[in-house]
Amino acid sequence: MRREGRLAATIDILDTIVAEAQDDGATVNNVLREYFASRRYAGSGDRRTIGDGVFQILRQAVLLGWALEEAEFEVTGRNLVIVEGEWEGRDLPQLFGSGRYAPPALTDDERGMIWALPDRDEAPDWAVLNCPRWMAEPLKARFGEGFAEEMSAMADRAPFTMRVNSLKATTDAVEAELRADEIKFRRSHKTPGAIHAATKRIKDTQIYQQGWVEIQDSSSQIASYLTCVEPHHRVLDLCAGAGGKSLAMAALMENRGEIHACDIYEYKNKELKMRAQRAGVDIIQPLVFPKNVPGVRDIFMQAMANSMDRVVIDAPCSGSGTWRRAPELRLRMTENRVKGLLDIQKELLDEGVGCVKADGWLIYMTCSLLPQENEHQISAFLERHPGWEVVDYRLAWGRSKIPSGPRVSRSMLPGCLQLTPKSHGTDGFFVAILKPPAGH
Repeated sequence: MRREGRLAATIDILDTIVAEAQDDGATVNNVLREYFASRRYAGSGDRRTIGDGVFQILRQAVLLGWALEEAEFEVTGRNLVIVEGEWEGRDLPQLFGSGRYAPPALTDDERGMIWALPDRDEAPDWAVLNCPRWMAEPLKARFGEGFAEEMSAMADRAPFTMRVNSLKATTDAVEAELRADEIKFRRSHKTPGAIHAATKRIKDTQIYQQGWVEIQDSSSQIASYLTCVEPHHRVLDLCAGAGGKSLAMAALMENRGEIHACDIYEYKNKELKMRAQRAGVDIIQPLVFPKNVPGVRDIFMQAMANSMDRVVIDAPCSGSGTWRRAPELRLRMTENRVKGLLDIQKELLDEGVGCVKADGWLIYMTCSLLPQENEHQISAFLERHPGWEVVDYRLAWGRSKIPSGPRVSRSMLPGCLQLTPKSHGTDGFFVAILKPPAGH
């Protein structure tokens, strides 16, 4: 594809992503996958260049959106590309309308938009740092003077990380296979069994297809270790999704015990079953609770009452801790959507309480940096449930299979762990470990 054709494709994809974000629809990766599936003529170099261009725009979408708002134009894929091109000094008339495959020529309105654009140097700090305006104050409250550094780290690309499945392989064995496949990698010096690889094509390798590794960020691996699960434990994973943490816990349990992995989506349940089979895990019982079938969930929860060693809630959230790998979330997540998620998080916490054994733990997690989804939720939980206490995450290390863990937490609530890209080199991830009162 010529440069003009790649630009037209970038605009088409961004237009779809913006529309999907507004409707809380498909993710950027799914949009890219569907787009190229119907355009087989796009070679690997085209796909890579176009994908890089899309992510480059999305990583600065808040700043570009601010400029469009100041100029009184709407956020579209085409407008985002025009603003970015103008600021970068590209010859826009040469790129637009310059050939058969080029995007249409600039209109008079678009030329007027270019004249109306503010100078980039006039942008407020939240826009420069690509932090949605409504998120700036709560994140400044968390990070204080470190706000700019933490937000800047969110603009970096996230490392591609794998977890070695100890049920099937050792770290040394996986590394030997990576060398044989000439895949560059480095072992994590923070998380046992975590390997950072310089490729995303791990699914094409034998180590993945044989279940030796799973794709999982270090933050999720650390959170799984902090559950301190043991063989023969009974575990309830209330928001299992495709089962990344369920699989990690199963390995820590040496595939002995039981894990009830619940979700509301059938397609995630199917994916978990395939992943479990590949990983050699048979203690996970995937369960689907369709939203349109009332009563089934309540019956199950009653059956689980006061019987679980661990209840894990990886709650639906804003995903603000994953902006490095999912930059479109800056466009997708609105203040109103987060308010709806807060209600779901509260319901899940209150639901999980009744399933915890007297000496068990309720473990709440999010991939969010927002205090309202993290510390505020836990503080409100402790008020609703007198006698429950936070177990200091540093004490949990002593019971886990990690020799040492993060000494620094960016959490504003003592005992809770808040990981961040700047401070820990991971996704932004929050963990609160809760234990019931005596006589629970």
